[in-house]
Amino acid sequence: MLSRIYVRMTASGRFILGLLGMLLLLTGCSNKMVYNHLDWVVLEYIDDYVTLTDEQEELVEERLDVLLQWHRESELPIYLSQLQLLSTLTETQLSKPFLVAQREALTQHRYRIAQKLAPDLYALALSLSQAQQDELLKNMAKAHRKRDEKYADLNEKEIRERYQEFFVEGAEEWLGELTPAQQALIKQWSQEVTITTADWRAYRAALRQAVEELFKHKQEPHYFQQHLTRLLLDPESYHGDAFKQKLQSNVDLADGYILQIARSMNAAQWRHFHREISDWQELANELHAQVAANR
Repeated sequence: MLSRIYVRMTASGRFILGLLGMLLLLTGCSNKMVYNHLDWVVLEYIDDYVTLTDEQEELVEERLDVLLQWHRESELPIYLSQLQLLSTLTETQLSKPFLVAQREALTQHRYRIAQKLAPDLYALALSLSQAQQDELLKNMAKAHRKRDEKYADLNEKEIRERYQEFFVEGAEEWLGELTPAQQALIKQWSQEVTITTADWRAYRAALRQAVEELFKHKQEPHYFQQHLTRLLLDPESYHGDAFKQKLQSNVDLADGYILQIARSMNAAQWRHFHREISDWQELANELHAQVAANR
């Protein structure tokens, strides 16, 4: 998952749709206990945005049980296949097309889950009262302000230092201790990234506006379904053209630096990387094994 360094940088907030918070699922679960108690986790997350009725909570729990069963049976084998490929990865296999393929696979994982969730989110969104809609929009705005304030008072130098810390954290997670040369590459990377804090702020505002407009058209089934589907399956469509260009520039930049860092990995770092992949394989296998055990 060398490309995850890139994913952590550019996808932060990409799926912050606010709409009921259930898209927490799109980021995956790194913990077996969390995965097996996802109904509780999701309900807690939703509660940060909107207070559900008992009937709505029952609906969420029921549909999550179905979703998790589908995920174990259909999605985990796909993850295991990708992890198997990464478990044997060597320096000679690393290339720009390889990174693109891994990134596309991650995107498709999220897309399939969002697609599976869409009908249930449609029903739940329709069931929200006016008071619940107002509560959701208010809490979305509150959450977005908190994110906006994270960088609001920082100058360019401070923002780039944050980027550098973030890239180092991502690299160390997968490689372990970095060499001085790798640290230098990451510092250089952070200096070349196009800063997008203002663009993310505008994007979050666009999402809030889209959700507000969505609720204004609850009595128009075609509009409601079409625009909810857009929010769930194509949130990037709310990026402006200039923002899209900046993101693509940062993707291309990230790919170049990730390849340089990966090609400089020593034996200890490769062992660390393969151990991380092995841990994910073990988790996915345990979760998938529950399918047979529950039959």
